[in-house]
Amino acid sequence: MGDMNREQKAALDIVADKASLLSRLVDDIITLQYGREHIQLHPLPLAEVGRNALRAAQASADQAQIALRHNIPTTCRPSSATSSG
Repeated sequence: MGDMNREQKAALDIVADKASLLSRLVDDIITLQYGREHIQLHPLPLAEVGRNALRAAQASADQAQIALRHNIPTTCRPSSATSSG
C-alpha cells in the first residue's frame, strides 16, 4: 500500500477512534438490554472528548473551507460516564 501522508494518517486515526467508540456503544447497548454485566461509572475527560470531536470534524470542515476554533481549557473537571465491564 505504501507510506501514508499526514492527512491519510489523520483520517485513519479518526476511523479507528470512531470504530472504538461504536464498539463501546454496542457493548453498552448489549449490557443494558441483557443485563449480563454491571455498568460502572468512571471519569470522562471532557476536554479530551471535545478535542476528539473537533479532530473528527476537521476533514469535513477543511473540505467546506470552514475554520474550526475552540476554547477548550487544558484541564477540565471530569464528568461521569458509563462503561461495561
